[in-house]
Amino acid sequence: MKTTVNNATLDVIKEHAYKPELKQAQIRQIILTEYPVRQVKSGGLFAEEEFGIESKPYESTRVAWVDVPLNANEEEIKKRIEDTFATTGKIRRTLSLKPIIDAGLAWALANGKRTMDQIREKQLVRNKNGEPVMYKHRVNGEIIESPQYKKLSYFAQGAADVDLRPASNLNEEVAGAEAFEAIVEEAAVTE
Repeated sequence: MKTTVNNATLDVIKEHAYKPELKQAQIRQIILTEYPVRQVKSGGLFAEEEFGIESKPYESTRVAWVDVPLNANEEEIKKRIEDTFATTGKIRRTLSLKPIIDAGLAWALANGKRTMDQIREKQLVRNKNGEPVMYKHRVNGEIIESPQYKKLSYFAQGAADVDLRPASNLNEEVAGAEAFEAIVEEAAVTE
């Protein structure tokens, strides 16, 4: 798998929904990931590229909101985005089988600004038809499907994507490689 992270752009600046002393900026970033059409297992003896296996490219758009000072103007915000993304900045994707609650969401829940149902609905991974993308895994020896949740967050110092789902190759084992490819494609479409 090869991933290309493109520089981010500023979409919009607006008043903060909950913090009147701040503004919010929406940042957008395009991620291009190439997945091999076949999995190879050489235990690291050969690099993936050495097999010459065709890859399929998937483009996903990541959008994150960040707090900005009231006095920050559009040019200053764009410059900061360009400077950080040129070196280390990234919109990180976190995947989980339950909603992802960070400090800001914990505060919003505690202060009645958000409900758990609202967070679930916002973070639920959906395919291009609006249906939840299910994740196959084992629980007590039984194969089950669970909905997946996704949260996008901006990090100026860069951060690797995080996958909190249980390790599983069941998507290949149960449904075959074609079904696994479809799940990867569906998740990439809804990013």
